[in-house]
Amino acid sequence: MADGVRGGNGSLAYALVFLLGALIAAGSTAALRFRPNPSRVTSRRDQHRRLLDKPRVGGLAIFLAFLLAPLIGSALVGDVADIIDDDWQALAAPLLGGAIIVTLGAYDDVWVADFKLKFLGQAAAGLLLFLMDYRIDEIGIPWGNGSIDIDTGFLALPLTLFWVMLASNAVNLIDGKDGVAGGVGVIAAVALAAVALDVGRDLQALMLLALAGATLGFLPFNFPPARRFLGDSGALFIGFSVAAISIEGARGPGGAMFIAIPILVLGFPLVDTVLAAVRRLLESRHPFFGDEDHIHHRIERVLGFGPSLLVVSLWVISAVFAAAGVALHTIEGFVMEVIAFGVFAGLVLGIIVALEYHGSMWNAPRMRPVRKGLGLGLDPSGIPTFDPTVVRPREPIVADTDDEAQR
Repeated sequence: MADGVRGGNGSLAYALVFLLGALIAAGSTAALRFRPNPSRVTSRRDQHRRLLDKPRVGGLAIFLAFLLAPLIGSALVGDVADIIDDDWQALAAPLLGGAIIVTLGAYDDVWVADFKLKFLGQAAAGLLLFLMDYRIDEIGIPWGNGSIDIDTGFLALPLTLFWVMLASNAVNLIDGKDGVAGGVGVIAAVALAAVALDVGRDLQALMLLALAGATLGFLPFNFPPARRFLGDSGALFIGFSVAAISIEGARGPGGAMFIAIPILVLGFPLVDTVLAAVRRLLESRHPFFGDEDHIHHRIERVLGFGPSLLVVSLWVISAVFAAAGVALHTIEGFVMEVIAFGVFAGLVLGIIVALEYHGSMWNAPRMRPVRKGLGLGLDPSGIPTFDPTVVRPREPIVADTDDEAQR
């Protein structure tokens, strides 16, 4: 594995790969065109399938740029070649796993895949990572000026699979509005690249900057009003790549992965995912069937933000989460740990209260025994957590009426 920056051209190596990623992705996005198969798209499929005239080429364009940028860079600048030559397997693992994710996502973008098939493909990609030595075999918990390192033992495989699948789907879930997932991906990749550089994980930093550049190159086509869509192939790939590379890129000098750092960096999509699962379960609905009640939907409905202001506000929220993660790494001590996790908790609480999730979840059907036991009624400020106009196959339609809410 590479140690430190190579000579005077070290910074040039990273900048070049970032720029190449952006240029290749922009050119690929402009050239590529493929759309969903209308015969496989139902009128009530989720928001990703509504506009069939927009090519959803983000995944393929970003993957091509992510693949080619380091290879072309290594042919142009010796420092890039030096970084890659140190460990080709470490470069190949995220690429091969990412190829599985992009292929599966592209199939879903065109023909619509069942969530079980997508989970199976994600598990296969995660297993490949594990077999190629990207594994969560030791976790470091920040503690003052040091850390508590825990050997995960036989839990290494399930933890690795859980992490990459969680992050992949978390980024995919926030891809409900133009530009959101792409911008969050750029922010997360740059933040984790800074961490990887600081701990001497040069190859992981190079890959993260290639990913950031590739996603940034696609982003102008996806900023509202979008001319190209990221698609499941793009959103899943961004989440998978960030999670996979962070397994090695967020390791400390002792070899333990400081998983709190990527969790904070990906705080926005992870919080949205947890909220989605909790509110759907409280509403007695399947946690994997979509709706229009994610954080971006709530900001639009509750705060009345337009498309551009909405996406920029979510980038800002994501940047604050990411800054907390980087600060946790760079500034040691209990005070910084309290501040970083305090920022995380404050953002989560602010999202729940400002967007009125607390009232909605309190009013949910599965909270009736709690309300009854406490002798409390419905929260009049709670807005419905379920939009009945967006229902996936096999999901029951819930009437959104005052009478139904009282039953």
